[in-house]
Amino acid sequence: MASSWHRVAQLLCVWCAYVFLGTSLNAQGAAAAASQLGKVIALGGPSYNGYMPAMDIPPKARSGVRAVAAGGLHSMAIVGKRRLVVEWPPLNYSWWGPAPDPSTYTSPPKGLSGVQAIAAGDAHSLALLKSGKVVMWMRQLLGGGKDVVPPAVAAAKVKAIAAGRAGFSMALTRNGSVLEWPARDYAANFTRPPPPEVLSGGVRAVAAGWDHCLALLENGTVVAWGGAKGSGASVRALNVPPTALSNVVAIAAGYQHSMALLANGTVVAWGATLSTPGRATCAALSCRHPPPPPAGLNAVPAIALSNVTAISAGRDYAMVLLRGGQVFVWGKSSSNLAIDLIPPEASSQVFAISAGPMHWLAVRPV
Repeated sequence: MASSWHRVAQLLCVWCAYVFLGTSLNAQGAAAAASQLGKVIALGGPSYNGYMPAMDIPPKARSGVRAVAAGGLHSMAIVGKRRLVVEWPPLNYSWWGPAPDPSTYTSPPKGLSGVQAIAAGDAHSLALLKSGKVVMWMRQLLGGGKDVVPPAVAAAKVKAIAAGRAGFSMALTRNGSVLEWPARDYAANFTRPPPPEVLSGGVRAVAAGWDHCLALLENGTVVAWGGAKGSGASVRALNVPPTALSNVVAIAAGYQHSMALLANGTVVAWGATLSTPGRATCAALSCRHPPPPPAGLNAVPAIALSNVTAISAGRDYAMVLLRGGQVFVWGKSSSNLAIDLIPPEASSQVFAISAGPMHWLAVRPV
């Protein structure tokens, strides 16, 4: 990343407040390894005396990167021919500065290789191996959490994963059924339990939000469940619009909003309305004019109504990848950062994206 852009981003992040995130991974709920190799581009994250851990990309993630996942406390990448997992910031440095007690943090398991997909939650990580095995470890959660998956997940052949807050995780098995852990008391705490079809097969993709979940069925329909009782915005994220009931090819779940990508390259969004307060959304540093008026459900910008190839949902913002590899972002980060200012390197040739609560990641050729 160019040093000049890094300095600009530092000015944007003079103060940040951490807010837990559900998922904000890629279009399928996790970052699947691509056939291309590249380097990581990062924007955002909290600043500590001018140091931005999220943008301090380690050398191992500056080439040979296949996929990325942005979590609440960390970033992940699949790297190299052996498909190893790289994470940052270092375990001895938290989002807010030097870690007070890194002894309770967990590194990726030793010998972990052959990783096909990754998912980053607020403070935990998931990796999916070619064999269908799911590996889990807590990233930066002091004094809590377990690095083991439940027996049902350990015994399953999994093809996709998603990570949310407080260790909540989802696994999509090869027979198309969905597994969740840890167990949720849907009757007591949530508006809608998982629909029968996501438990018995026929699911193509999954996404985990703050307190709601999405599944993409094989017939191109989106179904939603969860939604904390008493939270109107959370419940709105469950109200799948008619336009997302057919021809959907990818899904993403954010804090209190949901996204779907249609086969024709159009983005549909619902739930909390995303906006960029105080200024117009701009897709380049040199842009000084407002974009075309928002159009579509939930004020999806006109640029995201065609030619979109991938989607990702941040806490209060949305991220899309356009044909040709251009990144476009609208909304705001959890501390009103200018998260939608796109560095020049992300204006073309990007082939993978992932949105976290306060930072996003992209991958492009070196």
